[in-house]
Amino acid sequence: AIKRLPRRADALLAMTGKTSLRATNGSEAIPNKIETKCHCLRGFTLAEVLITIGILGIVAAMTIPTLIQNSQNKELVSQYLKMNNVLSNALKNTEAVEQMKISKMSEETFKEKYEEHLKTIPCNSTSDFTPDVCLSDGSQFKYGDDFNQTCPDNVCMTLTIDTNGDKKPNQAGKDRFTVNLTPIGLKATGESDTCSEGFDRS
Repeated sequence: AIKRLPRRADALLAMTGKTSLRATNGSEAIPNKIETKCHCLRGFTLAEVLITIGILGIVAAMTIPTLIQNSQNKELVSQYLKMNNVLSNALKNTEAVEQMKISKMSEETFKEKYEEHLKTIPCNSTSDFTPDVCLSDGSQFKYGDDFNQTCPDNVCMTLTIDTNGDKKPNQAGKDRFTVNLTPIGLKATGESDTCSEGFDRS
């Protein structure tokens, strides 16, 4: 029979971390039951969760509007540059086909020939902007009342453009701009004749 050890063996087993002891007389190992320790994981309290959510909400409120604004600004710049390119190419083609500069054309001839080199659609604008020409990509523009063949101050005519049609923001400097038709091409208002950026195509 297996010789049982005194109760104090239980305490010894707990101290040594063993599950059995061997009797001093060399008999078989004596099994002993050790209770398994409970390893419990501590979770977050409701207060901690609410505080974390609050901090994330504040950070989101501070950063998301800026990200959205930056994205919108990039889109507006892209639309502006695209329309610049379209109008500039149309002017080049008009002068090339007619074999004369804008300063040599009448206002009626220029408008007729210029629009032949643009992909136009009927205008159905619902905003406060009343365009003369609407393009298939949604942009639109209207002619100024200052057509002058002598091109005073190197401005033969002005165009007011809206790069995204009826879409907002419909504000000057954002999606609405004024450009000048000059003897050497299209130029943004205030751009010098020697500037190599924007509409300059000299």
